[in-house]
Amino acid sequence: MPEDGELQVTEGTVQNVKIQLPREAFRAVFVEAVSEGPGDGDSPGPQVVTATGSGFFYRVDGNDFLVSARHIFSNRSRQTNEYLNSPAVEPSYVRVRFRDLPPEGGYTSEVPVKIGYVQFRLLDDEGNPNWLEHSTYGRLLDVAALRVAIPDGILALPWEPEDGSNPDLGFAKYWVAQDVSVVGYPYGLMGGFDLPLWVRGTIASEPEIPFTIDDQDLPMFLVDARTREGQSGSPTLLVRPPYTPVPRPDGSFAYSAMPMSKLIGDYTGRLKHDSDLGFVWRIEAVENICRSGVTASLSSS
Repeated sequence: MPEDGELQVTEGTVQNVKIQLPREAFRAVFVEAVSEGPGDGDSPGPQVVTATGSGFFYRVDGNDFLVSARHIFSNRSRQTNEYLNSPAVEPSYVRVRFRDLPPEGGYTSEVPVKIGYVQFRLLDDEGNPNWLEHSTYGRLLDVAALRVAIPDGILALPWEPEDGSNPDLGFAKYWVAQDVSVVGYPYGLMGGFDLPLWVRGTIASEPEIPFTIDDQDLPMFLVDARTREGQSGSPTLLVRPPYTPVPRPDGSFAYSAMPMSKLIGDYTGRLKHDSDLGFVWRIEAVENICRSGVTASLSSS
């Protein structure tokens, strides 16, 4: 069994074509939560996948976090705290698919591209969670952040909180009925080169106002999108094509010369199985977990 942060590598190739892809296409990651069965003596037991989902890396104050849905890391329902999938255990590890860093000049079909996974521990030796949850809302806020050391040599592009250096991006407000993109891996499907799939949706509830569910005001909003299993944990983006007018607070507009995107939240699943309405937790709540989150509790309280 690999150690925490150890790379497991296979090889794949990409076609020798000259294309340009947005950085955001490489920022969403495919994740698998795995439990470890009983071993035989000193030998570890087999690993069983309890859930697949999506996630992304987020860097706060120089620390890197793997962000995904809390129910992926815990195998427990946000509402009831009951186990979601079999086996009815907490996952021991989370595995993240990765690509090797591109060589100088970019990827080509002449040079094999290493595609594999890196594994991080979700539980400590006593079975307690290593990941963080929101200090106020706990499991009701379905986002988890695991502090990780990203190994050298893998293509990882963490997002960071906006620092105000790009006023056009910082002032990119979002509104009801505006299009957003949920970027992840529905049903575990991947595009070429293990790239995520982009699902378009629209903002369905007022994003500036906390959404009330089960008599609790929560820092999230709803989107109307045809999302499916496997997209829990997906980064949710505003995407602006080149030469899009970007509104500013003073009522003026700036025009983007290049494609622009803004990370606005973490998508974690649908309101009901037969509904296209889903939860997006505001990126400010994600940042709060990374800065001041508490060690997760798996108790029934």
